[in-house]
Amino acid sequence: MISFSQNELYQEKQGGNQEEIITDSNFTIQGVKKKKYHFECQSSQDNSMLVRMFEYGAELALRDGELKENSLTVTFPHSAVLYLRSTRNTPKYFTLNIETPGGSLEYKIPTMKMQDYSFEELMEKKLYFLLPFLLFNYEKNFPKYEEEEEELQRLVEHYQSLSERLEELVQAGEMSEFSKCYLMDMSNKVLQHLTGNYEKIRKGVGQVMSGTILRTETSDIFDEGVRKGLQEGRQEGRQEGRQEGIKGLIASLQGFGFTERVIKAELIKRYSLSEAEAIEYLNG
Repeated sequence: MISFSQNELYQEKQGGNQEEIITDSNFTIQGVKKKKYHFECQSSQDNSMLVRMFEYGAELALRDGELKENSLTVTFPHSAVLYLRSTRNTPKYFTLNIETPGGSLEYKIPTMKMQDYSFEELMEKKLYFLLPFLLFNYEKNFPKYEEEEEELQRLVEHYQSLSERLEELVQAGEMSEFSKCYLMDMSNKVLQHLTGNYEKIRKGVGQVMSGTILRTETSDIFDEGVRKGLQEGRQEGRQEGRQEGIKGLIASLQGFGFTERVIKAELIKRYSLSEAEAIEYLNG
């Protein structure tokens, strides 16, 4: 089971003040053993990255530390850094050397390079969350795509293939409609960010994106719909809260334009309903 934790952490400063630091992603996987993970995403090499990884790791370790009598046990997470852009000088891992009066220890943090992953490899390994960053792998060829129509068409066809493959996963029940839209939405945001000076690329690839994104700001819209739905359920009292929460969630997501398939999947996930029960609520 995977449990995601809040990304906002708070460091205690002098005078009782707190400073907020925000991780890119931290979560726990509960298997035979429980393991904590922390990932950061970097667009380019930054000398301060190692310091920040230590700060994040220490705060995450303290957050879940175990204090018993005169003993505090902290467990640092399994951390890694994803570099969206990299060179031959990008390190394979960072090393934290911690010296204490009782001895020393070494804490290695591996790095991942986006350029090492192809589209097919991401699909094969089901690393779908990395798909929006694929465009970084083509960035050095932007001038060629912008000038040569044939080369641009190849890039457009690549993203058309991406859209089709994601739709196949949805049809096979291996991915939700919402997840597909979210991935395409994020891919579009990366496109807009990287192609400020490349209008032909932005328009050509953007047409593929706009044809598959359910709505802009998919994640914010979805979270707002869920929040309102659950809030309505709580306001109806504890006994009727579940049913009213379900009805409120359906109404909110329908109002935001989500498809029946997306809403059904969310009902099953959030309320542990069977497919037949979810359909009954939708038809009610």
